[in-house]
Amino acid sequence: MRTQILITLSLVVLSSPGTFAQNTVPRPATPEQDSLFRVAIGLYDKGAYDQAISIYSSILQQNPDFVEAIAELSMTYTAAQKYESAVGTALRGLQYISRHRPYLYLNLGNAYDMLDKPDDAIAAYHNGLSLEPKSYLLHFNLGLTFMRTGKLDSSRFHFQLALKGNPSHASSNLALANVYRSLGKRIPAILAYSRFLILEPNSRRSASAAAILHSLLSDSMSVRSAGADQMTISLSPDSDAIDGDLMPLEVALATTQTVRLTKDTTYDSPLASIASDLSTLFQITSELLDAKSADGFIWNYYAPYFASLQKQGYTDLATRLIFRSTDKTEVLDFLRSRLARVQEFKEWTSAYDWGQ
Repeated sequence: MRTQILITLSLVVLSSPGTFAQNTVPRPATPEQDSLFRVAIGLYDKGAYDQAISIYSSILQQNPDFVEAIAELSMTYTAAQKYESAVGTALRGLQYISRHRPYLYLNLGNAYDMLDKPDDAIAAYHNGLSLEPKSYLLHFNLGLTFMRTGKLDSSRFHFQLALKGNPSHASSNLALANVYRSLGKRIPAILAYSRFLILEPNSRRSASAAAILHSLLSDSMSVRSAGADQMTISLSPDSDAIDGDLMPLEVALATTQTVRLTKDTTYDSPLASIASDLSTLFQITSELLDAKSADGFIWNYYAPYFASLQKQGYTDLATRLIFRSTDKTEVLDFLRSRLARVQEFKEWTSAYDWGQ
């Protein structure tokens, strides 16, 4: 879902004569209308969008000023891929002075996105944020629109704000990880994918995220043999003013991987090697965070979480949970033998204070 449209554009559209009724005062539902409204919500949740649309429409014939039903109808039109109807319905609802306006802008932006009108969608989301600046869904959907239009720095900015509004929003972590990967920022991508996989270790999209993370860690520092007793290391340009100076993490992990490669360290499996590197990254993050003043999003947001995770002794468990979707026997056996500890970790991560 999404929202926003330039205020000037909104005023032009909404002031078009004769388009909708001019009453700007919402009217509450009667008990009978509210009962039907709940039925329509249930139908939407079951994916029965046409039936839900029919009920919302009948309610609005009885009570055209029931704004909450207008808002839900606009979202249902989008779910049913009736995007023009979604736009018209959202604009109808935006005539009213109500608490539903940010939600209506979210619906409006989403519908514009689906109609491949990114400028209108961006404008809609900005209008919504002018009413509810901390709405994580508005920031998230605005970030998606910027990402689709290739404005990766803008999308990064809004995904970060979405996470500040709701640190447990898995999709914002995944979207931010994808942006970091596209920007060639490996350390931030590794941390964002790791956080997403802790939140969502075994969903349909977890497997691809775990595969990407595995690839980033396998080649994270581009450590290569350069002949007898020589290694070459290529470092990613991770540092900038937004995320902070991450070169110490790059260098430290590259050094760790180089030592491992030159000493021919033996692991039970390739996945165990990758999990070891991820564990090392969490430990190094903790050590560097203690030694420096935090500066930038990564140091202020992800680093304290993974540092705390490491200090609580959850690193081995977290690295296995992150690769849960691989269905590797070693991962499943590890987690199944520690079910109580897994539950303890989930409770800890749910209660973690992000300081937002």
